[in-house]
Amino acid sequence: AYCKDETILGAEFYLMEFVQGRIFVDPRMTSIGSKEERKEAFKDALRVMANIHNVPWWLIGLEKHGGRASGKDKTNPTYIERQLQRLLQITSKQSQ
Repeated sequence: AYCKDETILGAEFYLMEFVQGRIFVDPRMTSIGSKEERKEAFKDALRVMANIHNVPWWLIGLEKHGGRASGKDKTNPTYIERQLQRLLQITSKQSQ
């Protein structure tokens, strides 16, 4: 549930339900039993990412989020450049 009332915590916040799941510290997901199970987990992750990227962001209020640079201006990277940079940061942290 989204709460705009900044008097509660000092900022707007979003309260979510806990969902049971696994956290993979090793990006190779070696804690998953078999190679076939890892393959299915990666395929599922790609399916979820594809579904997220099929959401029409301009219809859900995200049209002003992020920049729309051509990529030539390195001070204002493109969406893909920002996403890859962030993904590499997360992967690096997870593998430590």
